[in-house]
Amino acid sequence: HTWEFKVPGIPTTMFWNYLVAEMDGHKTGPAWDLNPDYQRGHVWSKDQSEKFIGHILSGGEAPLIYLQRYDSDKNASSGSDYINLPIEVTDGQQRLKAIRAFIKGEIGAQVWHDDAWHMYWYEDMSVVEKRDMNLSTEVMFVDLSKKDRLRFYLRLNSGTPHTEAELDKVREMLKNKGA
Repeated sequence: HTWEFKVPGIPTTMFWNYLVAEMDGHKTGPAWDLNPDYQRGHVWSKDQSEKFIGHILSGGEAPLIYLQRYDSDKNASSGSDYINLPIEVTDGQQRLKAIRAFIKGEIGAQVWHDDAWHMYWYEDMSVVEKRDMNLSTEVMFVDLSKKDRLRFYLRLNSGTPHTEAELDKVREMLKNKGA
């Protein structure tokens, strides 16, 4: 069908410490491009980032992160050395920046339990805790043309964000034990 749009790839699990090393260019190639020209800048607050990390630590899931990796010169800039181009974050910039900040000790993780928010820090976790919490995320490496990356980005990011008033309503409900 002409209306179909499939993103080829196989999800891969990456542990957070390895993911951060890859993002920063300390493993197999140059630092990743976390902010390609079509992405918005970093918009999550420290609080949003800490609550996202807390969500993951307490067993929550997150959407797949999509990464453009040039597997041939077909989708790379003309005349570029496609193998050495940085991996481009197509979707997941905010989550990746939160993961990096947590691993580097710049933010903690806010976890809700016992009717209150509690803060946890990566550096205070034992090796066993880090392993048992499975600090990893699913990423999918793709090799799409720029046109297809832009179409994909628009498909993923055309929702309507919640207003603070809408979120405050739910926060108030939570204070009242969900009543």
